[in-house]
Amino acid sequence: MQRSGEHECELCHMRYSCVRLLRAHVNAAHARRYACRRCPYLSQTRCKAREHEMWHNGHTYPCQICGVIFE
Repeated sequence: MQRSGEHECELCHMRYSCVRLLRAHVNAAHARRYACRRCPYLSQTRCKAREHEMWHNGHTYPCQICGVIFE
């Protein structure tokens, strides 16, 4: 897939040589939305949706500098 040309994606600014390739990119990369069932959050990828769900399930992480644990 060519990523340069006169046709530009308005969302991520990738460029394509023809409208057909641009349309295929938009459908694959930007058309899907994953909605959280617990809050208004919307994600464009399944990976980000799963990562978001971790926060609702109590995921915590320690600060690399001070060691404080955040939710």
